[in-house]
Order: sequence, then structure tokens, then C-alpha cells
Amino acid sequence: MAHDLKDEFVIEMGYSRKEFIQNFPAMADDLPYQIKQNTIQLKEADRQLLIKLGADQPRKIASLTIPRIEVTFQFSGYSTVELERFMENFRRHYHKGGG
Repeated sequence: MAHDLKDEFVIEMGYSRKEFIQNFPAMADDLPYQIKQNTIQLKEADRQLLIKLGADQPRKIASLTIPRIEVTFQFSGYSTVELERFMENFRRHYHKGGG
């Protein structure tokens, strides 16, 4: 059962906005979503998730340029378990190799 949970948090990711959006359909699988400019909206029954993509802010290290964006998640109507399940799936799909 979903609570009236409203959680918002921001993470920094090593992706450009273009890369993030290109990878999103594979992560979303069969979840209904809409992409409008810098916002992705997932809406099911009594819960909603807004994902807001910040501007590309590449990080320069010597001659290397690494893509970077801030991604804001706004969950509404998700139970703690549903939120954690979504984020685990999200992390698994957006994980880059290394380390």
C-alpha cells in the first residue's frame, strides 16, 4: 500500500542529458512515461515520479572531459519499498563499468 510519501533528492551522474535520455527506455521497461524537454514523468494510478535533468556540466580533468549532469527525483505516492525498488533498478541500468 502506498503512503503519501513525498521524497526529493538530487544525484550527480556521469552522463550527458542526451545519453541519459537515450538509456531511459531500457530502464523504464514497461512503465508509462513521457519526456518533455528536461523532465521525465512516470505516472501510474496514485503515484508519480518526476525526473528533472539539469544542464550538461562537463568536468575537465587535465585533457579529459567527463560528462556530468544533476538529476532530481521527485517521488509522490510511493511506499518506501516501491521507492527503493525503483532506485535499485535505476542504479542497475545506469551503472557504468569500472572499479
